[in-house]
Amino acid sequence: MNRNDPASTLTRSERLRLFAAAACATAAALLALLPRDWIERAFGVDPDAGSGFFEVLAIGVLALAAAVLASRVVRARYAGAARGSR
Repeated sequence: MNRNDPASTLTRSERLRLFAAAACATAAALLALLPRDWIERAFGVDPDAGSGFFEVLAIGVLALAAAVLASRVVRARYAGAARGSR
């Protein structure tokens, strides 16, 4: 990759989206390391009757957010590359 090539540099919004995606993925990975009842322990409430559904849901939402944010950057890059090659 050539650093002087405008197509190879990330815009500010792309960098922010990738940073947010990395933060969401990291948070999901860290939550996955916690026991299935961390919501009950941390907040003293039992929203899922001990099944762990909300803990898994939190991990899934964060992982999905990371995937969506990263894919938006990739799609924008491919769209920009396609426009530049015409």
